[in-house]
Amino acid sequence: MSKAISPVLRRASLVSGDLAPALARAFADPALRGILVPLWVDDTQCLPCLAPRFLVAENDLRQIKSWDCLRQAGRDAPELAMLGMDLMGHQAVHAAIDEVVNALPICVGAHHVDLLLMRDAAILFHDDIDAYIEDHADYLLNEPGRETTRAPLCTLIVPVQQSAHAALCEAERVARDLEEFRLIHTHEIERLETEFGLTLAAPSPAELIGAEALS
Repeated sequence: MSKAISPVLRRASLVSGDLAPALARAFADPALRGILVPLWVDDTQCLPCLAPRFLVAENDLRQIKSWDCLRQAGRDAPELAMLGMDLMGHQAVHAAIDEVVNALPICVGAHHVDLLLMRDAAILFHDDIDAYIEDHADYLLNEPGRETTRAPLCTLIVPVQQSAHAALCEAERVARDLEEFRLIHTHEIERLETEFGLTLAAPSPAELIGAEALS
């Protein structure tokens, strides 16, 4: 019988100011499901280290592509290229990401973390989940509920909400974003279930209502 484990859950605003409307415009394209930002983390900083890539839906498939690949495929979207450049260079975004990453045990045994910006949430995770599973099998077997075990697998960052009613409405949207994450990590999610009996579950409305906000 599988045991459900939830993502580590926090509330924080990662993208604000002039980048927030640009991100909203990008997600007006129904094929765009996420923007992947690779991060380098060390003792002093957390910074984007490679150009962002884009999670796109093609029928039932999900693929992560560079802007050049999108352009070569006929999806000429200069606003995505500009958004990617802005994410790489926006100091306020870097500061927000740095604060969130440093407040959570995401970087267990690694300096590389991926940030997946999505429509209603953001997900932080180890850039090689397979390697994390391999290196931390004992923790997954014996302490799967601890935040230090779960955070590198999936840390879910949701925006600050104004009311409990908003969190109730949010649960379905966040579950859709988490399903996109599952689709691009099918192998790793199946490995967790097969080898450790663990199922990555979407947060409940009660968990969203009670999510800790990072200052």
